[in-house]
Amino acid sequence: MMSRLRPRVSLLTAFLLTTIVGLSIVTLQLWREVAPLREQVRSMRAELGLLNIEDPTVAQAIQLGTREADHWKWRIYLPPGPEYELFVYSGKRIPPRQGLDWLAAVKKSGGGMSTTMDGGKFVFNVELKKQDNRWLVLTSTGMDRKGGVTSVQGDWLSHELGRGISSSAGFDKATNFRPGEAIHLMSMFEPEVTQFGSSNSPGTPTHAIVPPDHPTNGIVIWIEQRLPATNSPAGAAAP
Repeated sequence: MMSRLRPRVSLLTAFLLTTIVGLSIVTLQLWREVAPLREQVRSMRAELGLLNIEDPTVAQAIQLGTREADHWKWRIYLPPGPEYELFVYSGKRIPPRQGLDWLAAVKKSGGGMSTTMDGGKFVFNVELKKQDNRWLVLTSTGMDRKGGVTSVQGDWLSHELGRGISSSAGFDKATNFRPGEAIHLMSMFEPEVTQFGSSNSPGTPTHAIVPPDHPTNGIVIWIEQRLPATNSPAGAAAP
């Protein structure tokens, strides 16, 4: 009669198994405790205007608060590798913000400055200042505020009406931008003051400042990725 073999476990193996199970339980408990803390840290960083770089291939931007009039700033991350170009354009016939080819239309209708930029994290400043009876747009990528200067056509900024701006990057949380997608930082248009209805006082008209729906004075600032130059096919005529 054959005897049945029974599995045998040594004391050392049993101790190791018990240790592994215990460590697994502790790790799971720590993970459950740390996960909410990580989310809280992410939320606090967003409230402070800091960027959470989870995917280094995705560009990000968030607008920061300032205490100075006519001063705006953003914290920006551009994935290293590609070259980027900053555009600061203004003109008297800047088209309203609409359509996929809006920025291309801005290039055709306006004029200004374009400069190359490298990838990385930085704070971008925009300021409006009047010097020698002309308005200037000052842009910089650092705390010292040393950078480019672009002149604005006309004196429409002296009206001090509708100093609000439009931007693809808001205050609440960072905005992600797909590879190759332009980062629209700021656009400002000369507002139109229209009269409509009446106020609580009989016979007194009510005025409102509305954004224009046609080409007008404006300022547009954006960043886009520079596309590599393509060689023309052999025998093709030069443009």
